[in-house]
Amino acid sequence: MYYDDRFDPNLPNDYDDEDFIGSTNNHVDSNSFMNEDDNTLDSQKRRKNKKKYDELLNVDQGYVKTRIYVGYNKTVLEYYKTKNSPGAKIRNALTGIYENFRVGGKDEDLFFKVVSTITKDPNSESHLLFYDSPEQYEKHFHCEVNANIKQTWIQKSSSARLRVTEEANKKYEREQIFVR
Repeated sequence: MYYDDRFDPNLPNDYDDEDFIGSTNNHVDSNSFMNEDDNTLDSQKRRKNKKKYDELLNVDQGYVKTRIYVGYNKTVLEYYKTKNSPGAKIRNALTGIYENFRVGGKDEDLFFKVVSTITKDPNSESHLLFYDSPEQYEKHFHCEVNANIKQTWIQKSSSARLRVTEEANKKYEREQIFVR
């Protein structure tokens, strides 16, 4: 029985056929068939998807969209706030990803913590923001953090990472103990 194996160089196969090789080189540009109606449909589809995405973000209670001044220009700023209650999961302000660490403990030292008073309602509470580093905060808010604050955070963060690593190692060792 003969099987067509395109990976075995010793066996003949359909992929060595001249017609097959020639057909793959006849590339047709996908934009060559587009007309003005297709562009309109694509832009309408993009607008519709953007609208759905914006609606989805507005449902997220931790999502905040506001405007700030950067120099003399007003810039849109989007971030995700963390609940300011002990035991709540820490959320990255830039990505919106929930971390496996909790607010109110030593876990906070792993992150660069910022309290933002930028709110739409003057009676609302301030926003608690967590970043991976001061540099991530600087890029996001278009500002500079004092070098002393950065140095203090680096020392605090490195000791917290060491502590977390030691705790994880102890937990792993406890799980590896076998009872005889």
